[in-house]
Amino acid sequence: MIGKAIHKLLKTQISNLSTGGVFPIVIPQNAKYKLTSDSTYPSIIYHQTESVVPSKDKNLNILKCELGIQVISKSYKDTHELSKKIKDLLSNYVDFTESGLEDIKGFTDINGYVHNFIENIEISNIFFVDENDDYDDELYLFIKSIEFDVYYYNNINQFSYGYKKGNGTTIPSQLDTSNTPLILSLDCTQIIRENRFGVITNKGALLSENDPTGTLTNPSSGDNVQTLFNKTGEFKSKISSSSDYFTFNPLLTTESSDEPTYNDSPTDFPYLQFTAGKFLRTQRGTTNDYQPISLANGGLIIFIYRPFNLLGANAINTIIGNQVDTSGGDVGNLIVGHSKDVSGNIKIDFNPCGDYTEFSSRTITLLTSTDNTNYWSADVHFLALSLGGNKAQTGGTLNQSGWFEYFNSTYNPELTTGQIIKNNSFSGNSDTYSESLTFASIGGNGTLAGFRLYEMLLFQPPVVTTHNLDENAAPFQPTDIIYKKIKDYIYNKYTSLKK
Repeated sequence: MIGKAIHKLLKTQISNLSTGGVFPIVIPQNAKYKLTSDSTYPSIIYHQTESVVPSKDKNLNILKCELGIQVISKSYKDTHELSKKIKDLLSNYVDFTESGLEDIKGFTDINGYVHNFIENIEISNIFFVDENDDYDDELYLFIKSIEFDVYYYNNINQFSYGYKKGNGTTIPSQLDTSNTPLILSLDCTQIIRENRFGVITNKGALLSENDPTGTLTNPSSGDNVQTLFNKTGEFKSKISSSSDYFTFNPLLTTESSDEPTYNDSPTDFPYLQFTAGKFLRTQRGTTNDYQPISLANGGLIIFIYRPFNLLGANAINTIIGNQVDTSGGDVGNLIVGHSKDVSGNIKIDFNPCGDYTEFSSRTITLLTSTDNTNYWSADVHFLALSLGGNKAQTGGTLNQSGWFEYFNSTYNPELTTGQIIKNNSFSGNSDTYSESLTFASIGGNGTLAGFRLYEMLLFQPPVVTTHNLDENAAPFQPTDIIYKKIKDYIYNKYTSLKK
């Protein structure tokens, strides 16, 4: 994975490499050219060896990559000049690009750690180690070998896989793997200590007060936020079950009148605060081109949050809302609510078609309680919601069968995977529809809402996946290694959730 990030870094930041005159290779055995007399030089070959590095900060998992780069050319001058550019670029690398290499600017956080977003890797630092010259007198080639140590964060973003070209007809682009990729990684907790000019800011790192076309202005506590950046950059998804794959912008955004508020809590994680009518939407293309993400094959949502609004009877505290699709009928966006009314009744539920009233029979209630301590007042809440797809796409008999897991910083039963499957599974509805279950926005859809968002992850399978269970099964199961990694990541970061 780190090789892919280095490949992009070299190709985009060194002009010699962007013209096609140089061929970066991740694994030499898979080279697309041969070292013959008609080969084009200079060329680059790089390889890597990875290991885990213990961190003094228990909330950080750091990986170390020993990166070896060989610059090969028929000219000593070309070899030397290109090697120098690579060394200058990578030594103590910091993202100084105007908009960020993945449209997310690099920054230094309040603990002094550097963050650089490249592909699905979040690089901390790159250090030069050694270099040496060689000459191959059989091939008449000059070789410059350069060694670096690359340190990067062992976080959940590594589950965002790449894409490859499709069949060139009905699907111009499709996912690179049948496994589940992470397409949204939204984090409101990161704080900038220094921007790229070395100025102390102490502002929200992955947020902007302006829309995506405006100047990036990181918010201070109390400021409104119009853009929340996706840590994995651009992503591809269908907007309906039958559409092509489209490239989505690397962010969620909204209109200026609908902005949530950033808060930098001195005793807790920073967060975005959503109240009634405040939301952020998925977007592709130009401004106001809000489009939903199709989850027709199912999906997995991870939500780290805190609800806080006390509601009137029958009101819904919508944490995931219905804000993009307005065509009505069965074409609705997923809504998820965590609500408490004036009588103290607490519930967590969802509706795959975006309307609790019109499609009330399709609402799934995950839990109900009057226990304020265990299900409402905690500082940090965790909700995992794994949904099967529409039966029109999966071939099953039910829509949105699946499972969930919920706990918080006060109450955590620490269920085993078997207990989750046995106690927290649910069956969906048997209606026939094909275009519901899309993800469109975070926040309310006109109803009363009140919650703090710390972080959200969205996983999407590119193809129908049954886990060899049945056609109604959710594509993600609590027994999956990916879910274990999610829990490890969450527990490591939000330590109050771990009992």
